Amino acid sequence: MSIKLPVIPLPAIPDRWRKARPLAVTAILAFLVCGNLLFYTPLRLSRLYGLYDVKRAYLEPFLTPEAQKLTPALIIVHIQEDWIEYGRLTELQTPFLDTPFIFIYSRQPETNQAVAAHFPDRHVYHYYPVKAPYTFYLHPSP
Repeated sequence: MSIKLPVIPLPAIPDRWRKARPLAVTAILAFLVCGNLLFYTPLRLSRLYGLYDVKRAYLEPFLTPEAQKLTPALIIVHIQEDWIEYGRLTELQTPFLDTPFIFIYSRQPETNQAVAAHFPDRHVYHYYPVKAPYTFYLHPSP
């Protein structure tokens, strides 16, 4: 048993509206995109500044002339509080490991030495971002 609904024909769209519709859609779309670029996007991007406490100030110890004299270097980052102490520094290296500094997350001393053995042409330094941000140690600090 099926019910047949009556078919009601839609009124024909006048020709002038048919020509104006693409222009109206384009204008509305342009308005929305401009509103997004002028208001919403800057607001969202401003909230990303310093997200997870990642700021340029944490990179400054490696941009000093004294630090540049230590290159090429393998920096073993000893974490005191949180992993982001290491994560902040990854901006200074590439995945190709061809930058002046290569950073590794400190684990066991044996593991650190094994990684250092893969980079014999680099000087190995230990870095404590919270305790001594502008100091590079040749041996782990007690």
